[in-house]
Amino acid sequence: NLFSLQGQAIGHLKDQVDSNIVAAVSDPTAVDCPLVFVSRSFEKMTGYSADYCLGRNCRFLQPNIPEFNKRINGDELMRMREFCTRVHPKGHSITNLLLNEQRCGNRFWNLLYMTHVECDDRPYILAVQSILSLPMPSKIITQDATAACLDHCEMDLYLFLE
Repeated sequence: NLFSLQGQAIGHLKDQVDSNIVAAVSDPTAVDCPLVFVSRSFEKMTGYSADYCLGRNCRFLQPNIPEFNKRINGDELMRMREFCTRVHPKGHSITNLLLNEQRCGNRFWNLLYMTHVECDDRPYILAVQSILSLPMPSKIITQDATAACLDHCEMDLYLFLE
């Protein structure tokens, strides 16, 4: 598997990363900046297995309703896209707050820190994230709640945050 990184410089991290650290590594030199490593805690937090994650861009964590995602995460998505697609020096970092979804559909506030790093003279993006225990408005707590609201309401961001 191209993305397993077995025997490479960061492949050994899977067994050494503390189980409480939610981390992921992506390759900004590859098309669409795919994940090349996720910690076991990332798998537990998101409900997605490493087999599913590796080789994919992490946007699978974003809400599945595109217009809703754009409204709720729009500015952060633009900042992340710029961070992942432009060349930045080692150590350049960004912090985002995003509404994300677990595999089961439950939503969570994701505080995401990303930084450009190098390993064996190759650039990577290291991401560390945490679920923030912030109130979740009832209209956005699940995909079903949002879909029901969208069936009866205009797509107004303030409506979702009431």
